Amino acid sequence: MKTLFVHIGTPKTATTSLQHFCRDNIELLHKNGYDYPILPIDYYPIKIVRNGHFLIGKLYDSEKNRRIPEEEKNYREGLDIVKGLFRKYDNIILSDEGIWTGTCVDQEEMWVNLAREAKEEGFDIKVIVYLRRQDEYISSWWNQKVKHGRRIYSSTSWEDFLNSHMYGIGLNYYDELKKISDVIGKENVFVRRFGRQYFKNQSIYEDFFEALGLEFTDEYVIQETQRNESLYGNAIEIKRILNSMPNLGVRDNALFRNVIGEVSAAKPENKTTSLFSMEEAGEFLEKFRDGNKKIMQEYLGGDGDLFDMTIKETTKWVPEYTEREEDLIIFIGNVAMELRKENEKLKKRLDQQEKELKRQKHLIENLKSKIKHPIKTVLGRAGK
Repeated sequence: MKTLFVHIGTPKTATTSLQHFCRDNIELLHKNGYDYPILPIDYYPIKIVRNGHFLIGKLYDSEKNRRIPEEEKNYREGLDIVKGLFRKYDNIILSDEGIWTGTCVDQEEMWVNLAREAKEEGFDIKVIVYLRRQDEYISSWWNQKVKHGRRIYSSTSWEDFLNSHMYGIGLNYYDELKKISDVIGKENVFVRRFGRQYFKNQSIYEDFFEALGLEFTDEYVIQETQRNESLYGNAIEIKRILNSMPNLGVRDNALFRNVIGEVSAAKPENKTTSLFSMEEAGEFLEKFRDGNKKIMQEYLGGDGDLFDMTIKETTKWVPEYTEREEDLIIFIGNVAMELRKENEKLKKRLDQQEKELKRQKHLIENLKSKIKHPIKTVLGRAGK
């Protein structure tokens, strides 16, 4: 039976590392009857290794209106490619962490459509999802929003974010899993827990392969990947304030992200702090405990808690600054943006001057050649 594996995240569970791992070992996957296709469907700036994005990808015009016909075209093209690949491979892997959040928000219908396609074409759907303890998940998610900037919640304070109750990331795992299992069957939803202590042989790559029904061997290569470090301490609050600047552009944001990352890394002791106090973390996790136990029973066949509920002893980081200090951060940010713009203008002028200098050098070389060979030059003109 042909099988479509859909790896849906969740976000902040090493999804990107797994995607690159599959592409880096594509030849070995092919030998075992699996494919991880890179599709010719553009969702820039979404990276192409997120090959399942066409299932839920949204497109907008310059006025932020949905380009629904183009979305439908991409969906159809992606599925047609997958169907074609089934003629060569028994198993196709699609992966995109946005599928989890899309399902949580407004795209449950995607599963109904995909299940109908599977029934018509005669292939099975297996869903792989990694779940992370909710306090760790939401902390990491907000941190990354602030770090990357120019995104929803990237200028929202941690306290305001927690009080908004509009996370849109599906913290009630049981309810979100039910949306999927009601369509494709609970037996086709493979729940994995994120954390070294839960992984097979403490390796997420081996753990992922177990979910795929593949044997992990020494032949598979794990490339060195760039770590996506979170921000800690004052660094995250400085970046959040900079994100609030209304004129923050793409290049300025990238500049601030790189610089603030170095500021954060310079104080590794801040890694011992937490956005939650121990008491807050316990209260937060209690909201999801019953649902998590149901997942343990119904999807993993066990009893008790889904996650280790031990809360590490940490110190809650609390931002402390005055209005004057916040204004100073904004001031420095504006100065940096102006300097960057001026630097780009100077670089552009320098590039133009270098082009002109090359042109003048070329003219001089031609003139030297004509002076050195005057007869040849005259004959050349006479022949025209």
